[in-house]
Amino acid sequence: MKYIIPVLTIMFVSFFGNDGFSQKMKISGTVYDSTGTRPIPNATAMAVRMKDSLLLGFKRTNFEGKFEMNSF
Repeated sequence: MKYIIPVLTIMFVSFFGNDGFSQKMKISGTVYDSTGTRPIPNATAMAVRMKDSLLLGFKRTNFEGKFEMNSF
């Protein structure tokens, strides 16, 4: 009986803790050419962690040069 509260606490944190305490990242933008005037369609946008050069995700830009990455 004395273990009921700790067990319920662990179950609650493990069940709801994944979404309740996690951080979600969203990156969006537009890729332009070197003059900065025309958007580039079908370019590759990549998210790389600088510490160890790990590729977190990549997307292709749409016909307007826009991209959006979610959930890393």
